Amino acid sequence: VNIPMLCRLGIPLEAARDYALFGCVEPLIPGREVAWSDGRFSMPECFLKVVLRLPEFSGIEEVIAAYAAEMRDGMKKYADRFNAALLAQPADKYPDPLLSAFTSDCIGRGRDINDGGAEFPRLHGVGMMGLATITDGIAALKKLVFDEKAIAPERLVEALKNDFRGEEPLRQQLLHDAPKYGNDIGTDCDDIARRMVELCADVCGEFRTADGGYFLSCMASNTSNVPAGEVLGATPDGRHAGEPLSDAASPCGGRDRNGPTAFVNSIVTPDYTGQACTVVNMRFQPLLFNSDAGRTAML
Repeated sequence: VNIPMLCRLGIPLEAARDYALFGCVEPLIPGREVAWSDGRFSMPECFLKVVLRLPEFSGIEEVIAAYAAEMRDGMKKYADRFNAALLAQPADKYPDPLLSAFTSDCIGRGRDINDGGAEFPRLHGVGMMGLATITDGIAALKKLVFDEKAIAPERLVEALKNDFRGEEPLRQQLLHDAPKYGNDIGTDCDDIARRMVELCADVCGEFRTADGGYFLSCMASNTSNVPAGEVLGATPDGRHAGEPLSDAASPCGGRDRNGPTAFVNSIVTPDYTGQACTVVNMRFQPLLFNSDAGRTAML
């Protein structure tokens, strides 16, 4: 997926095939572009702003449209902050002659790497946190609030504001009666994740860095999903306020119950050619491999 992603940005195929991974999983063309940079973006923060207005909406598509608008607003603020920081370090005051000497075609162009000397433009990754948190949340809203009308919007909003105090049965309903990402559930869940990944690519693609580079969404969070969750209220997937967001492109911890094959079938549903990079973590308890029954459960 990395090669089509780079080609989509106008990088020639021959150069794209020569990509390398910088840091953890971030692709770049070695020796031919500005050094990689990245940051973090909390998708559930945007989502929760919409969910707290839930009584305004008559269906899940209206919720998703409002969420997309919040994403665009949040991404504009993100891009403005990044570009302000970039412009505060102009190349004439902050040159990088050593890196420029090893980057094509700074010498040929007679320009510093931070002043347009590199052959290819800057790629800035926006680490989109909480894919499964919002996927499970949208799935719960669709089924329990709009389709089955099992939970009144007003009741859910109050429960979220109060971190489910006095509403533990409702929280359990959200946790156990709605589909969860990572279980190979197509139209009810995995397709939601696919739409969310596409939305991230589209939103980031609407903005450019101040030096003509690209903002690229990444389904990656490292450990930032922990502090990002710490400052966020309860969410409609049944997550308590302060708990971590889901990990990168992985399902929410403990909610993938149908085995590793179902896990993989879910996570390959989105089209990641629009993402700069993706991280998935699949963890197993060692005890699982100590018995025939445990090993059979892996199938």
